[in-house]
Amino acid sequence: MKNKNTRLLTLSAMLAAGGVALIYLTAVMPTLQFALVAVAGLLPAIPLVLGGMKWGLLTYAATGLLALILGIDKEAAILYLLLFGHWPMVKSLIERKIGSRVLEWAVKLLVCNLLFLLLYLMIKLFGIDIGELGMPVWLFVLAGNVSFVLYDLCFTMLISSFGARLRKLMNLKK
Repeated sequence: MKNKNTRLLTLSAMLAAGGVALIYLTAVMPTLQFALVAVAGLLPAIPLVLGGMKWGLLTYAATGLLALILGIDKEAAILYLLLFGHWPMVKSLIERKIGSRVLEWAVKLLVCNLLFLLLYLMIKLFGIDIGELGMPVWLFVLAGNVSFVLYDLCFTMLISSFGARLRKLMNLKK
């Protein structure tokens, strides 16, 4: 058991460092901000699949806190903390607790829109100028929801494809 925990801790630390590096890169490549933060949001899924909820949460928390402390792009760190980083754990809970696919998607979209609302309120609270959207708000929300659905579907495919392989590679039993 000790060996398994050591492997998971090491993996979580490496993934947190990788996540911080991706978030840090948003300062260098600002046009890729959402993409880089979204990829960083995939990383906590690996220890979640291999070791369970506490390892996914540990990776998420370490990445988010280090990104806030060390990162030069606080906006990207906040995007990670509010939208992407915790999604593997939230997704796992929703999919394990709800039996109906339709209800699962309804809850996922509700969570997504509540997170978008929280992010919007934080932006307003801190007086950040988000500029002109260049499109009606309903279209912006629709595009965000479509992007979220695509992200979640791709996320599911990645986890399905690599979960068993990662477990074997790390020599961990389920």
